Amino acid sequence: MGMMRGTGAAIHRAICALALIGSAIGHVARGADFPAPRGYVNDFAGVLAAESQSRMEALIRQVRSKLGVEIAVVTVPSLGGMPIEDYSIELARRWGIGRKGEDTGLLILVAPNERKWRIEVGYGLEGELPDGLVGEVGRRMVPYFREGKYGEGLALGLQTIVATLAKKRGVTIEDVDASLAYAPERRSVPAVGMGLVILLVLLFILAFVLAATTGTGRRRGGRAMRSGPYRDSDWLWYPIIFSGGGSGGFGGHIGGSSHGWGGFRGGGFGGFGGGSFGGGGASGSW
Repeated sequence: MGMMRGTGAAIHRAICALALIGSAIGHVARGADFPAPRGYVNDFAGVLAAESQSRMEALIRQVRSKLGVEIAVVTVPSLGGMPIEDYSIELARRWGIGRKGEDTGLLILVAPNERKWRIEVGYGLEGELPDGLVGEVGRRMVPYFREGKYGEGLALGLQTIVATLAKKRGVTIEDVDASLAYAPERRSVPAVGMGLVILLVLLFILAFVLAATTGTGRRRGGRAMRSGPYRDSDWLWYPIIFSGGGSGGFGGHIGGSSHGWGGFRGGGFGGFGGGSFGGGGASGSW
Protein backbone atom coordinates (compact mmCIF):
# COMPACT_ATOMS: atom_id res chain seq x y z
CA MET A 1 0.00 0.00 0.00
CA GLY A 2 2.86 2.35 0.84
CA MET A 3 4.38 1.78 -2.59
CA MET A 4 1.05 2.49 -4.30
CA ARG A 5 0.63 5.71 -2.29
CA GLY A 6 4.16 6.75 -3.25
CA THR A 7 3.50 6.07 -6.94
CA GLY A 8 0.23 7.98 -6.80
CA ALA A 9 1.94 10.96 -5.19
CA ALA A 10 4.64 10.95 -7.87
CA ILE A 11 2.03 10.91 -10.64
CA HIS A 12 0.15 13.76 -8.94
CA ARG A 13 3.33 15.85 -8.72
CA ALA A 14 4.08 15.20 -12.40
CA ILE A 15 0.56 16.29 -13.40
CA CYS A 16 0.88 19.45 -11.32
CA ALA A 17 4.26 20.23 -12.90
CA LEU A 18 2.83 19.82 -16.41
CA ALA A 19 -0.08 22.06 -15.49
CA LEU A 20 2.29 24.75 -14.24
CA ILE A 21 4.38 24.53 -17.41
CA GLY A 22 1.27 24.77 -19.56
CA SER A 23 0.05 27.74 -17.56
CA ALA A 24 3.39 29.51 -17.92
CA ILE A 25 3.43 28.94 -21.68
CA GLY A 26 -0.13 30.21 -21.89
CA HIS A 27 0.78 33.39 -19.98
CA VAL A 28 3.73 34.03 -22.29
CA ALA A 29 1.61 33.42 -25.39
CA ARG A 30 -1.08 35.76 -24.06
CA GLY A 31 1.59 38.42 -23.52
CA ALA A 32 2.70 38.18 -27.15
CA ASP A 33 0.91 40.02 -29.91
CA PHE A 34 -0.44 37.99 -32.84
CA PRO A 35 -1.93 40.56 -35.22
CA ALA A 36 -4.24 39.64 -38.07
CA PRO A 37 -2.63 39.45 -41.52
CA ARG A 38 -2.91 42.46 -43.80
CA GLY A 39 -1.58 40.65 -46.85
CA TYR A 40 1.19 38.26 -47.84
CA VAL A 41 3.81 40.77 -46.64
CA ASN A 42 3.18 42.18 -43.16
CA ASP A 43 5.66 44.77 -41.92
CA PHE A 44 4.45 45.22 -38.34
CA ALA A 45 7.94 46.38 -37.30
CA GLY A 46 7.94 49.19 -39.87
CA VAL A 47 11.31 48.35 -41.44
CA LEU A 48 10.35 47.75 -45.10
CA ALA A 49 9.92 50.29 -47.88
CA ALA A 50 6.53 50.32 -49.62
CA GLU A 51 8.11 49.40 -52.97
CA SER A 52 9.86 46.38 -51.46
CA GLN A 53 6.61 45.18 -49.92
CA SER A 54 4.65 45.51 -53.16
CA ARG A 55 7.26 43.60 -55.15
CA MET A 56 7.34 40.73 -52.67
CA GLU A 57 3.53 40.69 -52.55
CA ALA A 58 3.33 40.35 -56.33
CA LEU A 59 5.93 37.57 -56.42
CA ILE A 60 4.13 35.64 -53.69
CA ARG A 61 0.84 35.91 -55.60
CA GLN A 62 2.55 34.50 -58.67
CA VAL A 63 3.98 31.63 -56.61
CA ARG A 64 0.56 30.90 -55.14
CA SER A 65 -0.95 30.75 -58.61
CA LYS A 66 1.75 28.67 -60.33
CA LEU A 67 3.06 26.48 -57.50
CA GLY A 68 0.13 26.31 -55.10
CA VAL A 69 2.39 27.55 -52.29
CA GLU A 70 1.35 30.29 -49.86
CA ILE A 71 4.13 32.40 -48.40
CA ALA A 72 3.88 35.01 -45.67
CA VAL A 73 6.67 37.49 -44.96
CA VAL A 74 6.37 39.06 -41.51
CA THR A 75 8.35 41.49 -39.38
CA VAL A 76 7.33 42.06 -35.76
CA PRO A 77 8.47 44.67 -33.21
CA SER A 78 8.49 42.12 -30.37
CA LEU A 79 8.18 38.40 -29.73
CA GLY A 80 6.51 39.06 -26.38
CA GLY A 81 9.13 37.11 -24.46
CA MET A 82 8.57 33.93 -26.50
CA PRO A 83 11.30 31.98 -28.30
CA ILE A 84 11.03 32.80 -31.98
CA GLU A 85 10.36 29.13 -32.78
CA ASP A 86 7.26 29.13 -30.55
CA TYR A 87 6.05 32.50 -31.77
CA SER A 88 6.53 31.54 -35.41
CA ILE A 89 4.60 28.27 -35.34
CA GLU A 90 1.83 29.85 -33.27
CA LEU A 91 1.48 32.69 -35.79
CA ALA A 92 1.58 30.29 -38.75
CA ARG A 93 -1.13 28.10 -37.22
CA ARG A 94 -3.34 31.04 -36.28
CA TRP A 95 -3.15 32.46 -39.78
CA GLY A 96 -3.46 29.05 -41.46
CA ILE A 97 -0.81 29.75 -44.09
CA GLY A 98 -1.02 27.23 -46.93
CA ARG A 99 -3.81 25.32 -48.61
CA LYS A 100 -5.90 23.17 -46.31
CA GLY A 101 -5.17 19.48 -46.75
CA GLU A 102 -1.99 20.19 -48.72
CA ASP A 103 -0.23 22.24 -46.01
CA THR A 104 2.01 23.98 -48.52
CA GLY A 105 2.58 27.12 -46.49
CA LEU A 106 5.75 28.95 -45.54
CA LEU A 107 6.42 31.79 -43.10
CA ILE A 108 9.49 34.03 -43.16
CA LEU A 109 9.58 35.86 -39.83
CA VAL A 110 12.02 38.55 -38.69
CA ALA A 111 12.16 40.23 -35.27
CA PRO A 112 14.57 43.16 -35.80
CA ASN A 113 14.64 44.33 -32.17
CA GLU A 114 15.50 40.85 -30.88
CA ARG A 115 17.79 40.32 -33.91
CA LYS A 116 16.25 36.95 -34.72
CA TRP A 117 14.86 35.24 -37.83
CA ARG A 118 12.81 32.12 -38.47
CA ILE A 119 11.60 30.28 -41.59
CA GLU A 120 8.63 28.02 -40.77
CA VAL A 121 7.87 25.28 -43.31
CA GLY A 122 4.48 23.60 -43.66
CA TYR A 123 4.06 19.84 -43.62
CA GLY A 124 3.59 19.64 -47.38
CA LEU A 125 6.86 21.44 -48.18
CA GLU A 126 9.22 19.72 -45.75
CA GLY A 127 10.37 17.23 -48.41
CA GLU A 128 11.27 19.97 -50.89
CA LEU A 129 12.62 22.42 -48.33
CA PRO A 130 14.52 20.42 -45.68
CA ASP A 131 15.81 22.14 -42.57
CA GLY A 132 19.42 22.30 -43.81
CA LEU A 133 18.46 24.09 -47.00
CA VAL A 134 16.20 26.52 -45.16
CA GLY A 135 18.98 27.21 -42.67
CA GLU A 136 21.30 28.15 -45.52
CA VAL A 137 18.67 30.55 -46.86
CA GLY A 138 18.49 32.22 -43.46
CA ARG A 139 22.24 32.52 -43.13
CA ARG A 140 22.39 34.28 -46.50
CA MET A 141 19.87 36.86 -45.31
CA VAL A 142 21.79 37.67 -42.12
CA PRO A 143 24.51 39.94 -43.63
CA TYR A 144 21.77 42.26 -44.91
CA PHE A 145 19.97 42.22 -41.57
CA ARG A 146 23.17 43.22 -39.78
CA GLU A 147 23.30 46.33 -41.95
CA GLY A 148 19.64 47.11 -41.40
CA LYS A 149 18.77 46.23 -45.02
CA TYR A 150 15.75 44.12 -44.17
CA GLY A 151 14.07 44.55 -47.53
CA GLU A 152 17.11 43.30 -49.43
CA GLY A 153 17.66 40.38 -47.07
CA LEU A 154 14.05 39.25 -47.24
CA ALA A 155 14.03 39.66 -51.03
CA LEU A 156 17.08 37.40 -51.31
CA GLY A 157 15.58 34.77 -49.01
CA LEU A 158 12.23 34.83 -50.80
CA GLN A 159 13.75 34.58 -54.27
CA THR A 160 16.06 31.74 -53.20
CA ILE A 161 13.14 29.70 -51.90
CA VAL A 162 10.99 30.44 -54.96
CA ALA A 163 13.81 29.63 -57.40
CA THR A 164 14.46 26.33 -55.62
CA LEU A 165 10.81 25.26 -55.70
CA ALA A 166 10.42 26.35 -59.33
CA LYS A 167 13.46 24.36 -60.43
CA LYS A 168 12.37 21.22 -58.60
CA ARG A 169 8.91 21.40 -60.16
CA GLY A 170 10.01 22.50 -63.61
CA VAL A 171 8.00 25.72 -63.49
CA THR A 172 9.06 29.15 -64.73
CA ILE A 173 8.50 32.07 -62.37
CA GLU A 174 8.88 35.52 -63.90
CA ASP A 175 11.49 37.94 -62.56
CA VAL A 176 13.20 35.34 -60.38
CA ASP A 177 16.94 34.72 -60.57
CA ALA A 178 17.12 31.00 -61.40
CA SER A 179 20.79 30.85 -60.35
CA LEU A 180 19.68 31.21 -56.73
CA ALA A 181 18.09 27.74 -56.81
CA TYR A 182 19.65 25.19 -54.50
CA ALA A 183 21.30 22.33 -56.42
CA PRO A 184 23.41 19.46 -55.02
CA GLU A 185 26.89 19.59 -56.52
CA ARG A 186 28.78 16.41 -57.45
CA ARG A 187 32.40 16.63 -56.43
CA SER A 188 34.81 16.05 -59.29
CA VAL A 189 37.49 13.36 -58.92
CA PRO A 190 40.93 14.99 -58.55
CA ALA A 191 43.33 14.49 -61.46
CA VAL A 192 45.85 12.67 -59.23
CA GLY A 193 43.18 10.30 -57.97
CA MET A 194 42.00 9.49 -61.49
CA GLY A 195 45.59 8.81 -62.60
CA LEU A 196 46.05 6.39 -59.71
CA VAL A 197 42.89 4.49 -60.67
CA ILE A 198 44.08 4.14 -64.28
CA LEU A 199 47.51 2.93 -63.11
CA LEU A 200 45.97 0.24 -60.88
CA VAL A 201 43.77 -1.02 -63.71
CA LEU A 202 46.79 -1.28 -66.04
CA LEU A 203 48.75 -3.18 -63.38
CA PHE A 204 45.90 -5.69 -62.95
CA ILE A 205 45.71 -6.26 -66.70
CA LEU A 206 49.50 -6.70 -66.95
CA ALA A 207 49.52 -9.21 -64.08
CA PHE A 208 46.77 -11.23 -65.75
CA VAL A 209 48.59 -11.33 -69.09
CA LEU A 210 51.85 -12.44 -67.44
CA ALA A 211 50.11 -15.18 -65.48
CA ALA A 212 48.29 -16.45 -68.56
CA THR A 213 51.43 -16.61 -70.72
CA THR A 214 53.89 -18.07 -68.18
CA GLY A 215 51.58 -20.62 -66.63
CA THR A 216 50.36 -22.39 -69.80
CA GLY A 217 52.77 -25.38 -69.72
CA ARG A 218 53.67 -25.18 -66.08
CA ARG A 219 52.29 -28.58 -65.12
CA ARG A 220 52.63 -30.68 -68.28
CA GLY A 221 51.80 -34.27 -67.57
CA GLY A 222 50.90 -33.50 -64.00
CA ARG A 223 47.55 -33.45 -62.24
CA ALA A 224 45.71 -30.25 -61.83
CA MET A 225 46.00 -28.77 -58.33
CA ARG A 226 42.32 -27.80 -58.20
CA SER A 227 39.19 -29.27 -59.62
CA GLY A 228 36.43 -27.57 -61.56
CA PRO A 229 36.36 -25.41 -64.65
CA TYR A 230 38.44 -22.57 -63.17
CA ARG A 231 42.07 -21.86 -64.09
CA ASP A 232 44.74 -20.96 -61.56
CA SER A 233 44.85 -17.42 -62.94
CA ASP A 234 41.11 -16.78 -62.50
CA TRP A 235 41.66 -15.20 -59.09
CA LEU A 236 43.26 -12.24 -60.81
CA TRP A 237 39.85 -11.17 -62.10
CA TYR A 238 38.25 -10.96 -58.68
CA PRO A 239 39.77 -7.64 -57.59
CA ILE A 240 38.68 -6.10 -60.89
CA ILE A 241 35.14 -7.48 -60.88
CA PHE A 242 34.29 -7.02 -57.22
CA SER A 243 36.21 -3.88 -56.27
CA GLY A 244 33.97 -0.83 -55.89
CA GLY A 245 34.46 2.47 -57.67
CA GLY A 246 35.19 5.74 -55.96
CA SER A 247 32.20 7.53 -54.51
CA GLY A 248 31.56 11.06 -55.65
CA GLY A 249 29.59 12.55 -52.76
CA PHE A 250 27.44 15.64 -52.85
CA GLY A 251 27.72 19.07 -51.37
CA GLY A 252 24.83 21.50 -51.23
CA HIS A 253 25.09 25.18 -51.96
CA ILE A 254 22.92 28.08 -52.84
CA GLY A 255 24.57 30.02 -55.62
CA GLY A 256 24.56 33.66 -56.52
CA SER A 257 23.86 36.83 -54.61
CA SER A 258 21.86 38.81 -57.14
CA HIS A 259 18.19 39.28 -56.43
CA GLY A 260 16.95 41.94 -58.79
CA TRP A 261 13.28 42.56 -59.39
CA GLY A 262 11.25 43.24 -62.46
CA GLY A 263 7.80 44.72 -62.80
CA PHE A 264 4.80 43.16 -61.04
CA ARG A 265 1.09 43.54 -61.30
CA GLY A 266 -1.02 44.03 -58.19
CA GLY A 267 -3.88 41.99 -56.76
CA GLY A 268 -6.04 41.57 -53.68
CA PHE A 269 -5.45 39.54 -50.54
CA GLY A 270 -8.23 37.13 -49.66
CA GLY A 271 -6.69 35.46 -46.62
CA PHE A 272 -4.82 32.20 -46.22
CA GLY A 273 -6.08 28.70 -46.92
CA GLY A 274 -5.90 26.93 -43.55
CA GLY A 275 -2.63 24.99 -43.78
CA SER A 276 -0.92 23.15 -40.91
CA PHE A 277 2.61 23.23 -39.53
CA GLY A 278 4.63 20.71 -37.56
CA GLY A 279 7.75 22.64 -36.56
CA GLY A 280 9.89 22.12 -39.67
CA GLY A 281 12.24 24.93 -40.64
CA ALA A 282 15.22 26.82 -39.27
CA SER A 283 16.00 29.87 -37.16
CA GLY A 284 18.93 32.00 -36.11
CA SER A 285 20.15 35.38 -34.91
CA TRP A 286 22.63 38.06 -35.84
